[in-house]
Amino acid sequence: MFTTLLTSLLLLLPGAATAMEVTASEQNTALRIALMGDINGRYGSTEYPLLSQQWLQLTLERQPQLILSIGDVIAGQKKELSSHQVNRMWYAFEQYMLHPIQQQGGVWLPVIGNHDGSRALSPLGHYLFAMERQQAEQFWQRHRPQSSDLQLLDDSHYPFYYSLLWHDIAIVVIDASGATLSTAEQNWLTATLNASVVQDARFRLVVGHLPLVAVAEGRMQPGERLEQTEFLLDVMQTTKVDWYISGHQHAFYKAKLGHLGLLMAGGVPARRLLSASAPRHVMTMLHIGQEIRFKHWDLEHQQPFSLDELPPFIDAQPIPLWRWPKQSLTYEAGSNTTGKGPEIR
Repeated sequence: MFTTLLTSLLLLLPGAATAMEVTASEQNTALRIALMGDINGRYGSTEYPLLSQQWLQLTLERQPQLILSIGDVIAGQKKELSSHQVNRMWYAFEQYMLHPIQQQGGVWLPVIGNHDGSRALSPLGHYLFAMERQQAEQFWQRHRPQSSDLQLLDDSHYPFYYSLLWHDIAIVVIDASGATLSTAEQNWLTATLNASVVQDARFRLVVGHLPLVAVAEGRMQPGERLEQTEFLLDVMQTTKVDWYISGHQHAFYKAKLGHLGLLMAGGVPARRLLSASAPRHVMTMLHIGQEIRFKHWDLEHQQPFSLDELPPFIDAQPIPLWRWPKQSLTYEAGSNTTGKGPEIR
């Protein structure tokens, strides 16, 4: 019933029939990853917004082997929510989002967002949303990614942070459900990215919910981005990470810091970018062959989305950004400085 309703709604959209067509070259790409930022509804909701449903339908038509929705697949982080309510949200996610992907043979990699299982701490150092983190862990332990093409390298802290090899692509997931990584997590990230199996990979992706850089209106306050910018930039540059992919801002933007690509994956509902005239709902597919190619779609208008529609420059925090492919700064890896480019503020 859900699929039938969704299909009917999509067919009512202008241009839906042509926008959903999948080209032969897309279908023949050996490795395909679907990306999307936050897809949840209002606090406690067991229903998904129409645009999130459209993302699912578009994703199913592209038949990716791997899904990275960058956290916030349920709508928690509210003390008034009971364990039963949180459990119902995970059940809804399983039925409406996860199962259709799995039935098609896709693998969904968990990335924990602040509304899935926030790592926010009390003054005494206890998790403020311990029950939600426990339910997130229990859910994803029951739904661990299974594929003959996937090798978990370190899953001792799964699903919050872990590393894996998918074909010859290294993917490192960090617990960016809050603004600060612990010292132990910083040490883990450094060791993981320096490991020979990661260094020998063809590409290296780091994925987390909060971004390195705040780019959206209403998302500039402390806690809306990762705070350890210099450490994270330094370790990712030193270990030649290709992309850091994030969500949370509900705003899509693509930029480059040194040789590190930044993809802010957007979300539903979309927020206005700084310097932008209107919010845009964007879905992204990664096609991986000899290089990583990105294809973007406007979910509202059901048509390809061009980066030219993004502002060429954003006075982001803590680092101003130029739109991809222009380099936003010259970064000297290993020095914790920004070289000749703009300073980290």
